[in-house]
Amino acid sequence: MTGSTYRAETWASRNFKGSKTCLTTIGEKGFQIDWQMDVYGFLNQVGHYDVSVLVDDLKDDLKRTHDHELKNITGGGGYTGLYGWLCKAATPEAVELYINDNWAGGPINMSDTTLVGSIDVDGAVYEIYTRPRRGVRVEQWWSNRVTPRTSGEISYAKHMQAWRKLGMPNMPLTRLTYAFEVRWGQPSSGSAVYKSFSIDKPVAR
Repeated sequence: MTGSTYRAETWASRNFKGSKTCLTTIGEKGFQIDWQMDVYGFLNQVGHYDVSVLVDDLKDDLKRTHDHELKNITGGGGYTGLYGWLCKAATPEAVELYINDNWAGGPINMSDTTLVGSIDVDGAVYEIYTRPRRGVRVEQWWSNRVTPRTSGEISYAKHMQAWRKLGMPNMPLTRLTYAFEVRWGQPSSGSAVYKSFSIDKPVAR
């Protein structure tokens, strides 16, 4: 747990090779991720778990704020922002969600996704991508900020409304976290320091 509000989780692939991937919480207001990776990947996250609100029922003004820095990044690096799931995470019917505000080690690789639109919100344009369900891999929806930033506000309900108009199904949002994911399969090391963050808990209108 991270105080009484958020839960933290570290997830690494079974093929992870490296000396560390560590998430350290700092009370209820911040956390830090440190890693040294030779190959494959991990995702570290802090936020709201075990919620259940249909996307179409979400309050319009739900948002999250953040102030972070990426330090001493080498190799492939990674990307950070909001992360979530519709339905139970990693089950066949689930949908995986990303709203990325920052990255290091090169642009986010979207080579096997489809650019389906964009949204102008919170002072910038985010490009919207989707990756369809293929075999055991779940459907994904992404919003990637065109210009990265280290602090600000994300009106996450507005992103999900835009995704719905572009074909994302209306399913219950069950997890919403602030996450850092490394670029898979590339050597990488560094730290991601989240000096402060907050995420409005998903609630219905």
